[in-house]
Amino acid sequence: MTTARHVLAMDSGGSKTLCHLARMDGTVLASTKCAGMGGVGNSPATVRAALGTAIGGVLAAGQVSPDSITAAYVCLGGLDTELVERLLREKLSTDRVLVKRESSGDVLFTCAPLWGFDIAIMAGTGTVALGAGRDGTRRVVGGWGALIHDRGSGYAIGQAALCALAERLDYRGGETTLLPAFARLAVFGNLLPEADGLRTAPANMSYEQRLRIKDGIKNALPDLTRQEVAGLARTVMKCADEGDCAACAVVNEAGRDLANLVCALVDELELGGEAPVILKMGGLFKEDGTLNHAFEQAVRTHCSDASTVRNDFTLAAGAVVRALQMADTDTGSETIARLRNSLR
Repeated sequence: MTTARHVLAMDSGGSKTLCHLARMDGTVLASTKCAGMGGVGNSPATVRAALGTAIGGVLAAGQVSPDSITAAYVCLGGLDTELVERLLREKLSTDRVLVKRESSGDVLFTCAPLWGFDIAIMAGTGTVALGAGRDGTRRVVGGWGALIHDRGSGYAIGQAALCALAERLDYRGGETTLLPAFARLAVFGNLLPEADGLRTAPANMSYEQRLRIKDGIKNALPDLTRQEVAGLARTVMKCADEGDCAACAVVNEAGRDLANLVCALVDELELGGEAPVILKMGGLFKEDGTLNHAFEQAVRTHCSDASTVRNDFTLAAGAVVRALQMADTDTGSETIARLRNSLR
C-alpha cells in the first residue's frame, strides 16, 4: 500500500453512503457506495460498523492505509454528528476530522461559487434548500425532518400517497393505479390482494374487499422505515407520469412545495439584481417528469428569470473540497478541474 498523503470524503444520507478517496491535488483515486447510515440509529456499535464498511471499502479500493489520510470530512444527513466524528477519529490517524450535517450548508456554501450556482435544492428522502447571496449572506430553508416539516420530500410523497389511498378506500373514491402498483412492491409482501384485482375503483368494491385492502396496508405499516416510505415516491411519480389522477395530485403538490423552499430564498437573498441560478439535487429530480414540471412552473411563476440546472456537483465532491481545505491544500480552479474530471 502507498504511503502518499490523501484525503477522505463521505456523504451519507437516508438511502446511500458515497465515499471518495482523493490525492492532495484533487484527483479522486477511488469511490465506493454502500448503504446509507441515516437508518442505523445512534448506537455506537452500529455506527462504528457502518463507518467500518464505508471507510474500509474505499481504502481497499484505493489500496491505501488509514495512516495516509491527512484529513477527513463527512457530510451527514442523519445521526449524531459528534458520535460519528468521535468514532471516525478512532479509525484514522489524523486529528483533522470534521462531520457536518448537510443542512448546515457548510459544503454547499463553500462550493456554490466554484460550481456557479446561487441556490441549491436537495430533494431525496428529505428536503432542504440553501442559498448564498452576492453580499455574503447565507440562508437555509427546510431541513426540519419528517416529524416537523419535510414537504416535497420522498418521504412526504410516500406518506401523501398512502393518505390518498386511505381516502379513496374510506370515501369510496375513483380508480387509481397506485393500488396495483403498491401491491407489486416488496415492502407490502403478500399483504395486499392480487394486483390485477385492485384495478377496480373503490366505489365499485364491496365493503369486505375494501376492508381486506385496508388491513393489508395497516399490517405493513409497523415494519415500514422512513427510507421505505420515501422509496414509495419512485412508484408514485411513475404513476403520475402515466396520468393517474391521485398520483398527479400528490406529485404536483410536492413540486410546488419544493418551489416554495426555493422562492423563500430568492426573496431573502441579495443577488445584486441578477437572475438566480438554482441547482437541483437529489433523486427526485433525476427524471424529467411531473414533479420537475410542477417545480419549474412554480419557480418561474414567482421569479420569471430564474434558471434551474443540474450539473456534476454532489455533496460527496464538495466534501472532497472541504477535506482538501482542512489539509491546507489549494482548492483553486486547477484543483477543482482535476476533481471534476476524475469523477466523470
